[in-house]
Amino acid sequence: MLNSSQPFLYNNNNGQKCLLYCYADSLRTLVFGNEYSIRPWKIHHKNYVTNEVVSLPTPTSHEVHGEVILECNPHCYSNKLYYTAGFNQGPNTPIIYYLCSLDISPLDPTTVSNFTVIKQTFTGTVVDNVPYYANPNKNGKVLKGIENPEEFDLGLVYIYRLNKVFNEDKFLVTGQTADRPYFTLLTDSSFNIIKEIKNNNNDPIYKCSLLDNNLIYTIKLDQDSYESRELVEETING
Repeated sequence: MLNSSQPFLYNNNNGQKCLLYCYADSLRTLVFGNEYSIRPWKIHHKNYVTNEVVSLPTPTSHEVHGEVILECNPHCYSNKLYYTAGFNQGPNTPIIYYLCSLDISPLDPTTVSNFTVIKQTFTGTVVDNVPYYANPNKNGKVLKGIENPEEFDLGLVYIYRLNKVFNEDKFLVTGQTADRPYFTLLTDSSFNIIKEIKNNNNDPIYKCSLLDNNLIYTIKLDQDSYESRELVEETING
């Protein structure tokens, strides 16, 4: 799947395998100092049984935070969709990212409501009503909770993506260290590292999802183009 990234595999209430992912949408010109053009990520949904692919009707603005420019890290549990929205309040203002949620129909992903902005961060999720998110200071730490958050150190200097494995008490964390550009860790619910996730060629992978023995991950096709990404699916053992 070209121009696609940030996958999340899950089974809907009918037991059908589904995929949430981001697709690079139409070209958009923004101004922050100088004009620049991007193809913003937009959340899409695929049902593997029906082969139906739809763009989710997510909100395009918020009365406080401004216009939604792009969407990242989509994932859902039960009737909640979580993702990171990049907001912009006009020319010469930066894009600011917040963890957000929507109520979503378990069988119809195009039915959404109750848009909620949770916490400023580049990536995160919510488990049992508790936010887990990358430290907004970009120091590679995971924070749990809003008031007096608990901090977890995975030895990373930056976190690209944080979410859960569907129906498992495990997290997937894509990050980097001073000497490794990116890799993905599988952890338990307390962020103890279980193992590094690799593909069938034993290569480190970027922004992935697991469902049973299914692995899907993102490949960077062009290091200089943010939108030049592709999703690759594999069947894994163990």
